[in-house]
Amino acid sequence: MSRGMNLPYNIGVDGHNRHSIRLSGYDYAQPGAYFVTLCTQCTHGRATLFGDIIDDAMHLTEYGEIAQAYWQAIPRHFPFSKLDAFVIMPNHIHGILWIVDRGQYKAGDASAQPDAPIGTTPNSLGAMIQNFKSVTTRHINRARAMPATPLWQHNYYDNIIRNEQALQRIREYILANPLQWARDEEYPLRSKS
Repeated sequence: MSRGMNLPYNIGVDGHNRHSIRLSGYDYAQPGAYFVTLCTQCTHGRATLFGDIIDDAMHLTEYGEIAQAYWQAIPRHFPFSKLDAFVIMPNHIHGILWIVDRGQYKAGDASAQPDAPIGTTPNSLGAMIQNFKSVTTRHINRARAMPATPLWQHNYYDNIIRNEQALQRIREYILANPLQWARDEEYPLRSKS
């Protein structure tokens, strides 16, 4: 993730630290726009599993195409969601996901679910990301002939988008991300310079 833009979230979490980086007490099943970043675990040598940036444009590998197809399928599996700007980068994904109003029922409302399960709230941002990571891991590992290999970092980064100005700024950041690749902290050649 490029440091060229002052992003409105803290990404300084140790990869081995398992505490939640979600906003405490916030209902991630409520309607709104969410900016998420998912990073691959394939960072040994800063591997670029999903493709390469060539002439400032992302060129997807077979694995990048799988990730893109399943990202675009999120609204089919979660009909209360819709996609906004997103980009598949060589070793991470940035995207805006919307949760739309579902009327009276709110997935995070315990009174609407008397026996709500412990763990990920159904129909929440976390449920969407958990499903996406699980499905893409299974399909990409099958294509790589590497079963049971971790694909994604344990957590993901999110930012609750609170106004139109932030939404526009984040959309611009996402769409310009391939142009900023050489300055990105995940850029493979940065480790050599």
